[in-house]
Amino acid sequence: MSNYYRSLILFLILLPISLFSQHNYYAEFLRIDNLEENGNDTIQCKYINENNQSYFYYDYNIIDKTTSYFDEENRLRGDIIKKRKNHYKDFSIGKMYSDPDILYLTNAIIEEEIDSFVWEIDESKTKEILGYTCTYATTSYKGRKYEVYFAPEIPINDGPWKFNGLPGMILEVKGRVNYQANKLIVNNAPELKINYKPDPRKILNWDTAIREANINYNLLMKQIYSQYNTDIHIDTSKSIEVYKFQDNLVQDSYCLDYKYYTEFKSNDIKNDIESVPNYSRLCTKNYQSTFYDLDRIDNSQPSNSRYTIFLTNAKYNKDLSNKTFIKEEEINGKLYSVKDTIPNFNWVISRNEFKNIQGYNCTKAFTVTDDNKYQITVWYTSDIPIPDGPLLYYGLPGMILEVEEKQITESSSQINRYEIIEIKKNGKNFELNKLKPAESYYTSKEFDELEKEIYNKQFELENYGVDKG
Repeated sequence: MSNYYRSLILFLILLPISLFSQHNYYAEFLRIDNLEENGNDTIQCKYINENNQSYFYYDYNIIDKTTSYFDEENRLRGDIIKKRKNHYKDFSIGKMYSDPDILYLTNAIIEEEIDSFVWEIDESKTKEILGYTCTYATTSYKGRKYEVYFAPEIPINDGPWKFNGLPGMILEVKGRVNYQANKLIVNNAPELKINYKPDPRKILNWDTAIREANINYNLLMKQIYSQYNTDIHIDTSKSIEVYKFQDNLVQDSYCLDYKYYTEFKSNDIKNDIESVPNYSRLCTKNYQSTFYDLDRIDNSQPSNSRYTIFLTNAKYNKDLSNKTFIKEEEINGKLYSVKDTIPNFNWVISRNEFKNIQGYNCTKAFTVTDDNKYQITVWYTSDIPIPDGPLLYYGLPGMILEVEEKQITESSSQINRYEIIEIKKNGKNFELNKLKPAESYYTSKEFDELEKEIYNKQFELENYGVDKG
C-alpha cells in the first residue's frame, strides 16, 4: 500500500477526532515572506483552535493616509497605525471568512468555501518541531507549490492561513509565504478562546468584492487623470492572488428620472399627509453628474396633499473623482450658490436583502447622518457600475435607485422618498447641465444656517403676521 493511501486511511480515522476534539490549541507562527528585491519580511502570527473552529490572525503597521506625506527624499511618511488581518474557519458549515488582500477594497470580509487541498504525503521524510515528530507533505495551490510538515500526534486537520486537510496539525509551511510554528499550548490558557466573529454586514463573496474594488479603482484613476494628466502602473506580480481591474474611464452615460414626495405623520393631525409628487433628473458620465428638478405636472395628486410655504429649487453638479459638489438653490425667488466637499456616508450594506427594480437587481444599504437626524435607507444596483445617486448620495458599488430619508420624533415622523421611474442609457443628445460659476459661494455649514434663518422668518410671517411695532 502506498504512503498516500496509508495517509488517507489515517486521515479518515482521525477526522472525527480532529473535528470534535475536546482540546483547545493555541499556537504562534513566524510568517516569512520571500521578497526577491528587499529580502525577507517577518511577521508574528497567532492561531487558536476551539470547538470545531479556528482563528488565525496577525497585526501589522501601516501609515495613516490622513496624515501621510512624502519627505524630501520622496519617502512616504506619516503616523503609524496598527491593523489586524483575520482568517476564521468554521468547519461545522465548511466556510472561511477572511480580510481580503485586494487593493481598493476596505471594510469587507470575504466568505468562501474552505479549500480542499490535494496532498501528497511522504512518510519517509520527518523532522521534529516543538517536540513533535512531523511528517512531510506537498500540495499545489493556485499555481504555486507548497511543502509542509504536520504533526499526527495533534488531532487537528488544520493549519495556518488557508491550509488544512492533513491528518494532523500543520506546524511548518514553505513556499511563496512561509510559516514556522514557534509556540504551542494545549488547554487551560487565556489565549485559547476565540474572540472573533465575522460581522455579517461586511460579508461579501469574491465576485461582489472584485466588482466593488473595480469601482473604487476607477474612481482613483479618474482622480489621477484629472489632477495630474497622467497614468499610473500598479505592479501586483508578486501577489499570491492577482485580479485585473477593468479601466472604465470612458463610461456609459445615464439619465435617471426620480419621483420625490414626502410622507408626514403627527400626533396633532388626524390624517397622514403626503406631499404633491415632484420629479428630478440625474445625468451622469465619467464620474461627473448633474441633478435637478423637472417641470412636470402630476394629475394624480393625493387628496390629502399640502403645499409647503417654503419654496426651493436646487441644482447640483457632482465630481466624484475629487468628491466635490456645487449647488445652486433658489429660495423664494433668490439664488444662492454652495461649493463644498461631498459628505462621507458610512454605508452598511445588507448581505441578504435584495429586490428587483425595473429589471435591475438591487441591494439594500443604510446609514445615519452625522447629527443622527435622519436614518437613510437606499437600494442600489451594481448593474449600473457608477457610485452615484440623487442629491449628494454616492459611494456605493453601483447606482442608487431608491432613497428613503426618515426623521422620527416623539410627536411626529417625516419620510422623504426618491423612487426611480425611468432609466435611459447613452442618449443621443446627452449633455451634463453644468452650472455657471458664481461670484462667491457659501459652504454647506454656512448655507444650512442661512436656510434655517430664512425658514424661521417665513414661518413667523405666515403664522403671526408682520410686526408693525
